[in-house]
Amino acid sequence: MRYYLNTHMALEQRRMQNQQSGHPGPRVLVTGPSGSGRTSLCRILLNYAVRIERTPLFVDLNPREGNLAVPGTLGAAVIEEMLPPELPFVLANPHVLHFGHAGPEDDRYVYDHQVASLARIVSSKMESDPLVQASGMFINCPALAGADVLATRAAFGCDVVIVLDNERLVNELNALVRQSQSPVEIIGLPKSGGVVVRDESMSKGQDHAAFYKYFYGNPKSETYNLSPFSFDVKLGKVQVFRLGGLQLPASLLPVDADVNEYRLRVSEAPASAGWKHRICSVVEEADIGSSVLGCVCILHYDEERQVIKAYKVMRVERRQARLSPFASLPLCLSPVRAWVPEAPIVA
Repeated sequence: MRYYLNTHMALEQRRMQNQQSGHPGPRVLVTGPSGSGRTSLCRILLNYAVRIERTPLFVDLNPREGNLAVPGTLGAAVIEEMLPPELPFVLANPHVLHFGHAGPEDDRYVYDHQVASLARIVSSKMESDPLVQASGMFINCPALAGADVLATRAAFGCDVVIVLDNERLVNELNALVRQSQSPVEIIGLPKSGGVVVRDESMSKGQDHAAFYKYFYGNPKSETYNLSPFSFDVKLGKVQVFRLGGLQLPASLLPVDADVNEYRLRVSEAPASAGWKHRICSVVEEADIGSSVLGCVCILHYDEERQVIKAYKVMRVERRQARLSPFASLPLCLSPVRAWVPEAPIVA
């Protein structure tokens, strides 16, 4: 913990120097192997900054955790209050983008596109808010190769990269930085003493817990104990889409066309029993770059009645007056399956 406190003090000193010279605050990318405590370090550094009346920006690029919504999403949000250690990132109005997979490796092309889109949104936000710009940002980056880490750093304009518990990656990044002469500082830190190595069963349990916390909150918390409910909606009153349009062979495409462009399009998802326990992002428009308003979980699809039974929590309605019938609001279907109780609370 001493290393983390020293890191915060160094970052705050840099904030003060940059503020005097008219430059933005430090932009910090945190990476490292799975289970090294990346999210915990981001939470610690964010809380340190909030304690001294800073309002830093938090960017979550790890779709497996989905700290700002559910797993399978990327997002960013301004942190204005302390983040409790045991609760998820409960924020009023995060900007969330749909990805739909558990890791970047599942669809790297779409992941890179969403990261670039989020980088543009974050840059616009920092330019429009002087307090956020002076406070800087912290990016929770998943485990990536050295070249991919630097590409993400360049997209967000980070000047500091913190690597947890991976000396080999530190050396690789330093070598790449020397070759490219990039203005970035690479810092290697040990993982916290409380971090444990997660096996497959523990990782799966944490995935289940992430979905559970989104819909139910934390039963131990008096202020964050949610009451989700199920509802029925006719298939004709809701649009359900999935990422990936019609794929054409390269011979039928124009000479300068990108063969991967179809992966960024949305197409209507055919109704099937396979929708059970699928997570859907409620979006403003049927477009990959549309902001996510909230998430619902499909519990069952009745093919005979053409009715979808879904599961949601009231937080979905934070940016729309009424979402219960989902009139004209598209749902972006995710390949990720969520674990939810079979008998939810019914309103």
